[in-house]
Amino acid sequence: MAIWSAGRKDTLKRTIGRNVRYWRETRGMTLQDIVNLCGSSRGYWSLVESGRHEMSFSRGLAVANALNVSPWLLVETPIKKHAPVSPGRDATPGKE
Repeated sequence: MAIWSAGRKDTLKRTIGRNVRYWRETRGMTLQDIVNLCGSSRGYWSLVESGRHEMSFSRGLAVANALNVSPWLLVETPIKKHAPVSPGRDATPGKE
């Protein structure tokens, strides 16, 4: 029995993709910066950000680390509740 239905899995991919893009742009980073820090290609990360490709758990941890955010911020919805974070500030919950 599947834990996630196809619809919920697609929603999760879109949420993660939007959050990766949000934090990348908030940090002033380009797709190439993510490629340099996490590997793969710009095409791969473009597909992730558009919600058309799911990444592995380890890749999610790597991108969260590169973005200096808690991995939970990548799966959390909606992103609108996050206050803008300056590029030098740690966005890990509980860390100021």
